[in-house]
Amino acid sequence: MQTIQTPSIGSVAYSWLNNCSLAEITGITSSGIFLRLTSRQIIFLTPANNPGPINLVVSSLPTSWQKQQPVQIKTRTSNVHFISNNEELSLTDFHVWHTPLPPVYRILASEQNRRIFQSAAQILTLKRNAGFSDLITPLLKMEKNHIPADPPMQKIWHNMIALMEAITQNDSNAFLQNATPLIGMGRGLTPSGDDALSGLLFTLQRMNSTTWLMDIGQQLVEIAFQRSPTVSACLMACALIGETDPRIHTLFDSLINEDIPFQNQAIQLARWGNSSGADTFLGILIALLPNLTN
Repeated sequence: MQTIQTPSIGSVAYSWLNNCSLAEITGITSSGIFLRLTSRQIIFLTPANNPGPINLVVSSLPTSWQKQQPVQIKTRTSNVHFISNNEELSLTDFHVWHTPLPPVYRILASEQNRRIFQSAAQILTLKRNAGFSDLITPLLKMEKNHIPADPPMQKIWHNMIALMEAITQNDSNAFLQNATPLIGMGRGLTPSGDDALSGLLFTLQRMNSTTWLMDIGQQLVEIAFQRSPTVSACLMACALIGETDPRIHTLFDSLINEDIPFQNQAIQLARWGNSSGADTFLGILIALLPNLTN
């Protein structure tokens, strides 16, 4: 039996585990193991030091577990046990990880613009042409002539401009209408459209900027569970309640509070996935640009 001391369990994953006794292994990668608890609940066991709302950070992974095998789960106040193929993973005295509360929105416009443009430059250095990243510069400069020529990308551009306008006008119907086409758009476990919307929903929630966010967001999450991989829909649901990957909130927080040192937050986010970091940053921009400090 493998016993992990002081592991980290994401707050959303922990709440799910308290109501689950059996799961299924849906994927095994070099970075972790995906467990499906229900049709709408997937958690990720990983040895990487990467806490998050649905992540369980452990020191190492079981070696005998195989895809599609059942996993028995026993959750107690101070420990969680996973058993599959006669190999047990026991997490004791774990830390439940939450996304920290947001800082005060306090930053000079000139400093905020500097940080935003520097973040964009850092992300594009690593992820240019990946996902929706080619829309970052046109969105920042509002230069339509610089967007890619292919019709799908131009359609995405129009949706994003309309989303910014909907935020400015506090128009929930327009927001829903222009966010819906982005759901499931792209490749991988978290399509680019979903990553952008997760960044957008998280930022709006963290700024507490709209009264209709939860209702509209829930509708978008429901659509995501129909169109997108379950992992992606789960992460969008987490973003809606303000829970997200640390790389996202650490960059965003540095963009709204000048007392937070601006260092390599954008680089760390850019390194997330094939295009997830860049696409999430695009979503942050859609939410943040209409609310820039004057």
